[in-house]
Amino acid sequence: MATAWFGIVFAAGLFPLAVFGITFVCVLFSEGLRFQLDVFGAVIPGTLLLFVIGMFYGIVMTIPAYVLLKLFDWVSGGVISERGASGVYGGLVGFLCTTGGGLFFASHQGGQFNRSAVYFGVLVPLLAIVMGYVGAVWAGYRSRHVDFPYFEPLVVFEQQFSIAYLMKLTVFVAVLAVICKAVGSAGFVIGLYWVFCCVVQSCLLLCDYWIQQWVGKREMASGE
Repeated sequence: MATAWFGIVFAAGLFPLAVFGITFVCVLFSEGLRFQLDVFGAVIPGTLLLFVIGMFYGIVMTIPAYVLLKLFDWVSGGVISERGASGVYGGLVGFLCTTGGGLFFASHQGGQFNRSAVYFGVLVPLLAIVMGYVGAVWAGYRSRHVDFPYFEPLVVFEQQFSIAYLMKLTVFVAVLAVICKAVGSAGFVIGLYWVFCCVVQSCLLLCDYWIQQWVGKREMASGE
């Protein structure tokens, strides 16, 4: 997990640069590609500051993300291995950084559905989750022959669904339902964001599995 942590923090530093770069390119195209070197030159020094701020913010958010990851591990009974949890950890950091677990957008549930809402409410968190996940797995891939179990199964299929597991899951879901109901309509928005995070993380786990299998076959072929 420590190896993945460095990749997550590095991805957090790159994230504001990626958002700025995408926004900058979109503005250039919308303005007819009127490129001004003086504006571009004034922007370059600020990229280092954005990188440092992003890394610091990412470091702060790794703490609540780790607590939530351990809570999920307790509730699920360890159904996701340490290898799979490393990627989920990165995606969770990206999710918390951009949405605050949905709290950042809970007060805007009555807002209009426009381009800005899609960009900042959906695309930005999506990019953050993907970058956090990829950053963790990328760091693990680089250390696959050292101390990172890159080829370990992502999910522990032998997990037993015992009565204790079902009780913990029931209590956890009940507590979440009570909290969302107490919060009101804002709780619905928060719940939607967590569902969004779970769906994206599940898709990333599936893609990670495919890539893991491809890399494994490639390394076996090169070793023969």
